[in-house]
Amino acid sequence: MDFVLSLQPALLAGVAVIVAIGLYYGFRTYQRCPHCGALVRRVYRGWLRCHRCGRQYRRGLRFD
Repeated sequence: MDFVLSLQPALLAGVAVIVAIGLYYGFRTYQRCPHCGALVRRVYRGWLRCHRCGRQYRRGLRFD
């Protein structure tokens, strides 16, 4: 009976770790377009074009 009760917190902890890894990856990979606010790929070098408004954007301010 104790094993069944301890399974639930372990499952929740596993889900929390997976969500944290996903958020970390998402914030490192994506940014908001400064013109229209769409979610776009983060720029590492140069400029990219937004898929929604078509305007170019570059790397935003990040404090690493």
